[in-house]
Amino acid sequence: MKSLVLVLAGVAALPIAAQPYRCTVDGKVIYQQARCEGGVSVDTSGAGKANPSSVGAVQANREVAQYKRKQQVDEAIANGQVFIGMTADEVRQAWGNPSAVNRTRTATSTSDQWVFGSGAYAYLTNGIVTAIQTSTRAAPAQKVCPSEREIRNLEVELSLHDRRHARSPEELRRLLSAAQECRRTM
Repeated sequence: MKSLVLVLAGVAALPIAAQPYRCTVDGKVIYQQARCEGGVSVDTSGAGKANPSSVGAVQANREVAQYKRKQQVDEAIANGQVFIGMTADEVRQAWGNPSAVNRTRTATSTSDQWVFGSGAYAYLTNGIVTAIQTSTRAAPAQKVCPSEREIRNLEVELSLHDRRHARSPEELRRLLSAAQECRRTM
């Protein structure tokens, strides 16, 4: 009997798990055991269990997903990028206001095509990006001049010209002059 009383006394001395609270401090979500103004108690009935559909696990997964999405959105906006799933406001933050909006309304949704001056398009359904179209503009063509060897071949062809050549001496002189000028201005 004496040992049973000691065991019960030992159990009574164990700390009781406090109720955790979800609080927002300086714009950041924290969890603590003390109550806080505007704080919400967190259901931990399923915490630590292998059941991923428990209330606690679902809540934790939802908050982790929201945090990851916010990080992804912030990074995309900082880099001037848009991705599928962004909101209309997030697109404006990343690319600015569209230069034109083409709207289609149906019985069940509103679809917009946002046109941007850069040649990019964002397609939104009910305010959420569902498709993105961008264009790759070709770099301006660089000046390509004949090589020294090609110029030398034109010179030889002109010096050895006879009627068997397909090009006339005038054409060869013009090509040679243009090739030499091109090389000088490179």
